[in-house]
Amino acid sequence: MEKRAMAVREEQWIQTIAAAKQSGQPIKVWCAEHGVPLSSFYKWQRKMRDSLLTKEKAEIQFQELEVPQNICGPATSDRILLHIQDILVELPAGASAEQISAVVRGIRHAG
Repeated sequence: MEKRAMAVREEQWIQTIAAAKQSGQPIKVWCAEHGVPLSSFYKWQRKMRDSLLTKEKAEIQFQELEVPQNICGPATSDRILLHIQDILVELPAGASAEQISAVVRGIRHAG
């Protein structure tokens, strides 16, 4: 399928998925009432979610920051502190970039 047609189809499914979720009805009921095959709904929901996760993963970049001493107290090298929105996460200093990315993605998708 050509890129433009696929982009239009994806946008239609994004709107369909949003409408179903905003309706307050169970997905199965909403799909039946609107003539949307349940298997297609879940297939496209999974596709859109995977697409968004792939885009987010490509956008995540890490930058080393200097932490002011007077805010966090004494510097320690045995932990990593992540402050994302109103959440504070403490990780061991040896956490890999992949582990940190997974934590960041999890927090973003939870809220």
